[in-house]
Order: sequence, then structure tokens, then C-alpha cells
Amino acid sequence: MGLDWLLSPESLTWEMTQERALLVGGGRALMLQACHPLVGAGVHQHSAFQKDPWTRLRRTSDFYLSLVYAKHADLPSLNRWLEHAHQGVKGQTADGKTYQADQPDLMLWVQATLADSVAWAYCQIWGPLPCNKMDQYWLEQKILGEAIQIDMSVLPDSWQGFQEWMDKQYQHLQITPAAEAVMEHLQNLPVALPGIPAAAWKMGLPLSKKVSRQAVLAGLPNNVRSSLDIEWTPQDQAEWQKTCRRLSLLLKIIPSPLRHSHHARQAMRQHQIS
Repeated sequence: MGLDWLLSPESLTWEMTQERALLVGGGRALMLQACHPLVGAGVHQHSAFQKDPWTRLRRTSDFYLSLVYAKHADLPSLNRWLEHAHQGVKGQTADGKTYQADQPDLMLWVQATLADSVAWAYCQIWGPLPCNKMDQYWLEQKILGEAIQIDMSVLPDSWQGFQEWMDKQYQHLQITPAAEAVMEHLQNLPVALPGIPAAAWKMGLPLSKKVSRQAVLAGLPNNVRSSLDIEWTPQDQAEWQKTCRRLSLLLKIIPSPLRHSHHARQAMRQHQIS
């Protein structure tokens, strides 16, 4: 009897998120979340985000991948974890706006930035996917959001519609203290990464730092770049595209235990023996 997966093992989301290289989109997602005035205030006031924003990114990424490769039976524990993580995270911004982490609009924004940044990173490295594939991916992402009690029905069903919605949200982003912390720590990546041998991570750390910074700057909305006084030239874009081409070639020779996440490998093993 097969396992009751939330998403099919043949889903596009399973195929895309197995790649560890999609972590290059993690800084972008983190920055988009930090630039939201209320989300940024929450992580700034209720965590060690200022000193170590990457810990939050690792936890968020781990939760997201656990959700991607979840079975229906896993959802109660995942929802309990999320409820515990949000407990007590509430407060007020400097201009008097109140927030709490489990607000539907804030949870929606975090989920949207993760879905968008995974797709962004994948297409930057491996090239764009056709519209029907992106629509399929987005509908799968809506299933994930609904599974953790986020009302995804407020968003369009098409990828193009979702992108238009994201473009509108970009206009409301600001440079918050949390966003400034991300920029400050771009060159301060963690000295270890779960699931990757320490020697391999240490060897690749200089390249990872360069790619991490390039990816965040390449993926920022223009209004956020302007607020940070960051100039992104055609030469910068060309250099980023060259980095992506090199990364794509490198990934072809990297063995699966290093290339693919442990979440993906574990789920695929379970699928194959079920």
C-alpha cells in the first residue's frame, strides 16, 4: 500500500526542491520577508535575527521541505510546530502598527516568498519553464499553503496572475532593521550546513558567499535596490548569468548525496519501497 503523500512524488515541486542549489534563493526569500514592515518587525523583535539571520532561514527552509515531502499524517505535527513557532510573536512597529505572526496576511506573504524564490532560483540555474509547467508548480504550492491553514484562495490560480500579485506587493516593501541585518550578513554564511560534509562545505564556502550575495542582489525588486542605493548594472546581470551557467554545469558532476537534500532522498526511498 502506497504512502499517502501530500504532493505526488511525480509532482514538479518534488523534482525542483530536491536540489540543494535552490538555497541560492534562500537569501532572496529572507530579504523579501524582512522588507515587509510587519514580518520584518516580528523577526527583528522576537529572535536573534540581528546576529544570525541564517538560523531563521535554515529553520524556515527545513520546515518548507518537510512540508513539501510530507504525508497527510504528518500535517498535525507540522501545524503544531508552526503554532508553537508563532506563539507569543506579536508586537507593534515604530509607527504604531500592530502585528502577530499568525496573521493570515503575514503567513501568506512568507509562503508566497518561499514559493516564488524556489521557482526564481530554479529558473535562474536551469532556465525558464513553460507556462503550463509554472502553472502546475504554482497549483502545487497552493496545496502546500492550504495544508498549513493558509487561505491560498485569495491568490490567482495561474503563475502569471501570482507574479502580477507579487509585483503589487513589492511596492509596499521597506528597508527595515531586519532587512539591513540581512545585507550586513550576506558575507557571513554559516560555518556548517546540515547534511553536507564539513570538509565539502568549507571547500565551497568562498564560492557560496559570492553566489549568495549575487543571488540576493539579482533577485531584489527594483524599488528595494533603490532604497538600498544599490546599482545593478547590465554587467552585474551578465556576471550573475555566467555564475548560473557555471553552477548548472557543476551540478551535473556532483553526486546525489551532496546535490540533493536529505528530505528529498529520504522521501524518495520511502516512495520506492512502498
